[in-house]
Amino acid sequence: MKKLLLILILAVFLFFTANVFAQEEEATNSTNILQDEEELIGPGLLPNHPLYFLKSLSEGIGNFFTFGQVNQAQRAMMLAEKRLAEANTLIAQGKNELAQRTMERYQERFTNAFTFAQKAKEAGQNTDEIMAKIAENTLRHQAVLFRVYEQVPEEAKEAIQSAIENSLHGHEQALEAISQEAVENGVGEILRRIEERRPAVEERINQLQERGVPVPNLPERRQVPATEEGLESLEQGAPKTPAAQDQAESQVPVGTQNQIQEQAREQIPAVGRP
Repeated sequence: MKKLLLILILAVFLFFTANVFAQEEEATNSTNILQDEEELIGPGLLPNHPLYFLKSLSEGIGNFFTFGQVNQAQRAMMLAEKRLAEANTLIAQGKNELAQRTMERYQERFTNAFTFAQKAKEAGQNTDEIMAKIAENTLRHQAVLFRVYEQVPEEAKEAIQSAIENSLHGHEQALEAISQEAVENGVGEILRRIEERRPAVEERINQLQERGVPVPNLPERRQVPATEEGLESLEQGAPKTPAAQDQAESQVPVGTQNQIQEQAREQIPAVGRP
């Protein structure tokens, strides 16, 4: 009898879990326009769904079976984006209080991601790529956070402002943790994508600062190496400035310069000679 009851409970659990995963996939595939624009992953079930506890249980099991601090950092980063997507959808539904709590969980997950990556670095592991991805995602999420800040009522703006500040701080920390060798060799492409996003984020930061919102500025840029195509175009088509021409001439031996000048005088006819 007990075995039969246990099997029945397990079957019911599996049925509801399968239903949750199906709804998760459906919600992920039907992301709204804002999520498409900002490339967020789908939120799946929201915290106000009666089966949300199964989603939390599933995420907890996934965390338990994720080994290695770099992998744990990647998973925490993915879960942070899920919390942001949930909060964004809750704001659109007018559930501001629940969205605030979800935004706090977003900050916790991203803090976890950086903490795992930092511990991996302290243990001697190569963390340049995961740090670069954290820096890229924190910057990418700013567009969503700025828009959410504009949509929420005044009483909820403080929580969003805190998320913006913490995200920008995490962006700065992740950039500083990338080695210069990786900047030159390994993660240049990720840093170039970051550079492409910077102007839009800086503009929104300036707009908020002009309105008296004390959000921090972006950190200084990391020097990104030029691509091979960029170097070729510079070598082939870039005009030389006077300074560059002077530098090039200064590299020619003095004797050679005198010979060139003498040949030029012989080829130019003298003006006014009889």
